[in-house]
Amino acid sequence: MKVLSTLTILLLSLSVLTACDDDPSGTKQEICDNQLDDDGDGFSDCEDQDCWSNAACTTNNVNNTNNVNNVNNVNNINNINNVTNPEICDNGSDDDGDGFTDCDDRDCDLDPVCEGGELCDNQLDDDDDGLIDCDDEDCVDHQACNYVPEVCDDGLDNDGDGLVDCDDFLDCMEHPNCMMEREICDNEQDDDGDNLVDCEDEDCYWDPICGNEWEICDDQMDNDGDSLVDCEDPDCQWDPVCDVTTGCDPIAQTDCTDPEACYLDAQNPDGYCTTAGATPVGSRCATHTDCVPGSACVGQQNNRACRQLCLLGGGTVCAAGTCQASPTLGSTTYGVCR
Repeated sequence: MKVLSTLTILLLSLSVLTACDDDPSGTKQEICDNQLDDDGDGFSDCEDQDCWSNAACTTNNVNNTNNVNNVNNVNNINNINNVTNPEICDNGSDDDGDGFTDCDDRDCDLDPVCEGGELCDNQLDDDDDGLIDCDDEDCVDHQACNYVPEVCDDGLDNDGDGLVDCDDFLDCMEHPNCMMEREICDNEQDDDGDNLVDCEDEDCYWDPICGNEWEICDDQMDNDGDSLVDCEDPDCQWDPVCDVTTGCDPIAQTDCTDPEACYLDAQNPDGYCTTAGATPVGSRCATHTDCVPGSACVGQQNNRACRQLCLLGGGTVCAAGTCQASPTLGSTTYGVCR
């Protein structure tokens, strides 16, 4: 009789558990990956014990909340601490390990990148709103736009590029602490520490003591052998033949006709039209017209780089850094982003 009573109790317990887990009719079955409570027992998908042995709930995927919540599932007990990484929607990787990458992952459905939004590091206006990369508010939280400028005298790598203070050439080349001495062209010394002495140093190219030819600005020849002809040569910037000031806007790029673009320098503070350059922002340059339109070549000779132009009074969004005055431009209206 005691054995029979025990068996009876076990059967009654199983009956109660079954009644709690399924609908009374027993006709509805739980579908384990549709985010619905199909059998009406108050549990959906992997939270329902009907699904504990289902493949959707025994592997690491977006449906498997059971990896964290179900300590009783013997198939899953080793995954209790398996917390999935969030999907990053534009890095080409399956970050959360669910078999879906970037916009193919449901986690990215609401990300601007996957709604035809702005990609923040390709130098294109992906969403056609007139704003590119970090200038677009869609990119405010993107890692490529979280720029920290280099402080050039604190002994720290502020912008995380592996270069500290004056070793960070692009950011610190115009900082007073980082400006090198100029070469004196007739004292038989290497004044600027570049291992070139006097006229061997290209800093002395324009010094009369070194006897180099100057560019003739209207003969369509490269007289001084620097591969720049006539008005393209900075030697000619003060020659009346090359006075092409138009009052164009070097930021909005108005009043110049392709293939020309508007540039700015200390001698032409109102802007002038000339053939557009192709050197990108951040790369080394020799003259302003080397740079892509909307930027300027700033820094000391032999240590110049193209930087984005901006308005010192505000109204310009710098893709990197803030708008600062530049001695190279000598302008109270325009500065460069750094």
